[in-house]
Amino acid sequence: MLIPIADCITLIAGHNGIGKSTILGLISNTSGLTHQTPAPRSYFERLFQANLSEIIFIDYDNEFLSAKEDESIPRPIVTYLIEGQKFQKRCGLTDRSNTSARIVPRNFSPSKDFISSKSGIKIGSASKVPLPTIYLGLTRILPIGEAEEKTVFNELIKTIHDDDKALIVDFINGVVAGLGAKTDKVTSNRIRGTSKFSSHPTYTYDPKCVSVGQDSLGSIAAALASFQMLKREWADYPGGLLVIDELDSGLHPHAIRRLADKLQAAATKLDLQIIATTHSPALIESIYANSNGKATKTRVTYLMDTAAPYALEAPGLLDIIGDMELLPPGMSGTSKAPNLRIYLEDDEAKQIFDLLITGPIKRSLGKNHGVSIKAFSLGIGCDSLANLSSVDPRFQESLFVLDADADIKPKHLKHGNIVKLPGADKKSPERTLFAFIKALVEQRDNHPGTWGKLKSINVTSDQIQMHLLDWQGDVSKRTEAKKWWRDRVKYLNSWGIFKLWMAENPNAVDAFRTDFEKAVKATSKRVRRLAKLGITS
Repeated sequence: MLIPIADCITLIAGHNGIGKSTILGLISNTSGLTHQTPAPRSYFERLFQANLSEIIFIDYDNEFLSAKEDESIPRPIVTYLIEGQKFQKRCGLTDRSNTSARIVPRNFSPSKDFISSKSGIKIGSASKVPLPTIYLGLTRILPIGEAEEKTVFNELIKTIHDDDKALIVDFINGVVAGLGAKTDKVTSNRIRGTSKFSSHPTYTYDPKCVSVGQDSLGSIAAALASFQMLKREWADYPGGLLVIDELDSGLHPHAIRRLADKLQAAATKLDLQIIATTHSPALIESIYANSNGKATKTRVTYLMDTAAPYALEAPGLLDIIGDMELLPPGMSGTSKAPNLRIYLEDDEAKQIFDLLITGPIKRSLGKNHGVSIKAFSLGIGCDSLANLSSVDPRFQESLFVLDADADIKPKHLKHGNIVKLPGADKKSPERTLFAFIKALVEQRDNHPGTWGKLKSINVTSDQIQMHLLDWQGDVSKRTEAKKWWRDRVKYLNSWGIFKLWMAENPNAVDAFRTDFEKAVKATSKRVRRLAKLGITS
């Protein structure tokens, strides 16, 4: 089983007992800083490392001895890319005593000591990869209120930097709205005899009174502040690895979605790879949507079949949610995606839209966001289209694509379901194409690539003058521009004129596709929410 790790956030999901926490432990165990590293400790007052023995329990008799007798001891491999060089650690299960076993990460490829060619990073045969690592397990959500009072400690963190205070406050306020946390001071919650540690800024109440979810955020915030401190104070900071079990624990779905955004921003800023497990559909939807089908920044890995685990290959969002509910695959209607309707002003706008957002793009976006994208032209003006979401809330589950010359009122933008087609100088599609065609003839030398393509299909300037520009109307008038288009649409389509415009204006095309995808992301959440209630369109 191969589990790729994304640049920023990797989310691992699957049924209980499938091995998610074990995977986190194996990854965490292979990296970290040692006592010999001239780097400060984290705000947890620990080295930036994790040890498997503190994360999972290995059953000596059933997992080690029986596997040893059967010669079936698993030896998972963790692969790193160090300054462009591939390096692998193999996690070997060995005897620690006659009653216990341990997992030692040993060099696998190369099997001898590894030394990077660029800066001479050395990793011994049984040494950890010197990547600063913090593991956050479920001790972070041990309820303070259920612990014996004499074991609970809330202490002022005296040495914390102002920048790190600010990070903690911004992170916690950014996830749970309305807390009103302040940077006056930061204290820590601990329970004696456990590894529990969370940091909390000033609230209007005692930090020992926080909820389980808020306490979890305090631990995550302390980890992020620790990496920020390390990046600031250690000249050789290479980035870091933050591993979190059950990331969503104790949090409301709305807070979970905000958490996903805050973590992605923090990962980018602090050069972190964050790997976490979850059972939350809201978190899966958020991280999956952020991946945009390009699993470099974020990725969701879904593990199937507790008896013989494997990673679901190229999963769609509905595939994941369906298995979480154990819906029978292949049954009619079991995982049918709800429709996300795209409304455009007229047929001309829809033709342009279908060239910009092609079938494969629609299917890819639909898969990423758990919807089926359907486009329709309504034959009504842009003002009426833009106003529909305000007139009828059901239209907030639809997306509106307006011409570039549309004047949209700010109140219509609040739902995030309106985008504009690209157009030269905010012109309508018809006026944009007319101006482009005219420029092809009048400024021929500025369009060598376009003329090369036209020449390949025997379209000349004479053909263009005769069939596209021989016209006495006023293209600045909307009705006349529409008539110009409709009278010449067979030539525009046959010669691929708008595709030629797209080729010359890639930035405008990319900007539209980005805006459209943001609108799909925002609108599809509402569509899926209604679909769960049995309301579809």
